[in-house]
Parts: sequence; structure tokens; C-alpha cells
Amino acid sequence: MSDYPRGEWHPRQSVVLVSRLSAYEKAPFVVRRARGPFLYDIEGYKYIDFFLQNGEVILGYKPEVFQRVKNHLNRVFYGATLSLAHYRLEKRAWEWLEKEGIKAKSLRFFESVGEAFLFLQEWVGFSSWVNRTWSVRLPQGQKKGEVVFFESVNSMLEEEAFPSEGMPILVENGCFGRLSSGLSLHEGWEIVIVGGVLGNGAGGAMLVSRQSQLPVVAPLRTIIGVAMQTTLEVFLRREKQVEWPVLPSWIHQKGGIFVLPEGKDPSHLLSQGIFTQKVGFFSLAHGEHEVKRLVRALQGQGEPSS
Repeated sequence: MSDYPRGEWHPRQSVVLVSRLSAYEKAPFVVRRARGPFLYDIEGYKYIDFFLQNGEVILGYKPEVFQRVKNHLNRVFYGATLSLAHYRLEKRAWEWLEKEGIKAKSLRFFESVGEAFLFLQEWVGFSSWVNRTWSVRLPQGQKKGEVVFFESVNSMLEEEAFPSEGMPILVENGCFGRLSSGLSLHEGWEIVIVGGVLGNGAGGAMLVSRQSQLPVVAPLRTIIGVAMQTTLEVFLRREKQVEWPVLPSWIHQKGGIFVLPEGKDPSHLLSQGIFTQKVGFFSLAHGEHEVKRLVRALQGQGEPSS
């Protein structure tokens, strides 16, 4: 039976397996299964996951509503041929935009954020990155200006300065549903990219254009489309904004996102059953027990108990 690490933490099997892998970034442990807010590794250790695939898992792992995804897939085609699933996804997306009070001209769906970026690159015509803030300059001979990709907050949860020029494209992933009932910003952007959070970590991306009619695209695989549809339906059913757990004041928090205090090493929390990075996220599956364990783990590194 799986349990949190106790005493010394030695994921020996994971270390051996990771050492034999050459195609992937190194990881502290190898996951056997996941459920709710928990990850279980091949040693039998249990961890509360606050990393959540960099915020993409907002409902928790294998939520009950995703049983419907399995049921859908028993009835529909797995590939990318148009099916009723694609119609339902688009219908739910427009319903969600209406509920959010967002007026848009068009929307498109993709299997990944990378696909969405490539689509934008071809449609808009930008060809090179300018700096680390995701600003790209249009090629010579085209309309002057920049296409500026931005998020509403930075890694310290400080509000980003809104782009004053160019085409502003809001990138929503970890912020989606955690800083508001849906998009973290309703105004100011021309296009928004909602990333894999819309599929609860199963992939997918949605482009929404406020003023432009986007070119048509090929259908995405049904399995991703149904996952995105199911996540949208969860947000459609919610009558009010999520009330995220409130952490002590010495942990910087904004909505369902938090930043570890200065000097706290996320790797030191693994031995106490906490998996996170410097920026952590809550999912709808996290409860009071999981939050208390996070706080106690940080207090064990020298934080005040009040």
C-alpha cells in the first residue's frame, strides 16, 4: 500500500530507471499511477502534486467527470475525422465564452500549444524571436510592429505590464481558472491561446480571436477534443468562482497559484511527500489535508508556525 515517504527518502528503483533513459530530462522519481492530487511512484511512495504538469491539471488526475471521456471514446472514432465530438466541443466553447462575457469573432482547436504557435506563425507571418518575453518582430515588407505573447502574471505572481504596441496575444495555461472563473484577463488582447489546461493535462489548445476570422484547420484527434469538452463543461456548470485554499501570509499566493518562500528548495520537500516547483498550483482535487501537509513541510524548513 502506498504512503508518504518517512524518514530517509531513497527512490532507488527510480534512480536506476532514470539513469537508463537518454531521451528525456531527468526526474526525481518515476510515476506508476496518478489519482486526484496524488502521484504514486514505482517504489510505492505517495506524493501530493502541486506542480500539476506546470499547472495544466486543474481538475486533478482521473476526475470522476473524465469517466465520461472513456464512455465517449467507446462510441466515437479515435482519429481526427470529423465527428459529433468536434461539434460538441465547439458548441461548449462558444457557450463558455458567452458565460464569460467575451465577444469573439472565431476560435480554432489544436492538439498542442506548439501546433497553435505554428499556425499563428504562418497566419501572421512572424519569423524570429526577439527576446525572452516572447516578443517577435514581423518580417520586412509586412506591417510594422510586433506580435507580443504575454501572460497576465510573471513567475513571482506580479502583474505583467500590458503590451502598448503590436498585436497582443494572451497565453493562458496555469492562470486559466485559477485567477478568475476562466481567463485571467477579459480585455486588452487580440488573440488568446488557452493551452493544455483545457484538456486537464491531456493536451490540446484553443485559439480565440476577438476581431479576425481565423483560417480553417484540420480536426484534432477525438480523444483530445473530448477531454477539452469535458473540462469546459466543468467550468460551465460552476455558478461562482472557485474558492481556492488560503495559505499563510508568509507564502505568496494569488488565487490558485503560489510561490515558495525565498530560500526554499522544492527538492527538499520530496522526502515529506510534496512534489512542486518554485511556482505551485492548486487543482480542484486538493483539499484541506493536502494544504496542511504542504504548510507543515515548509514549516519544517524553518518557517514560523503562526
